[in-house]
Amino acid sequence: MSTISGRTDPVVCRISVADVVAAMITSVRAVATSPVPMIGWAAVIAVLLVISALPLFLGLLVTLPVLGHATWHLYRRVVEPAGPASDQRPGLDHGRQPEPWWRRL
Repeated sequence: MSTISGRTDPVVCRISVADVVAAMITSVRAVATSPVPMIGWAAVIAVLLVISALPLFLGLLVTLPVLGHATWHLYRRVVEPAGPASDQRPGLDHGRQPEPWWRRL
């Protein structure tokens, strides 16, 4: 499950033309390319979620935003190429914040 969902959510948020299948394919490719870091990241997520659930799930108030932010930055390192060419790829919003989903309805 981590193979598919590990990179799927950030891909769907970042690329406006991506569909769920393309996001899942990107996630599987990222895990296949670097399985050891991905397994390590999945272990970190599991441990942090278990620890943060112990104090009546109140630790999730801190853990979930931190994990979301860290996952976004890891996605950018794994999926997007480095350098100025990454800003010129079609389908990206070129540094602008993505439009909220409710405005696209």
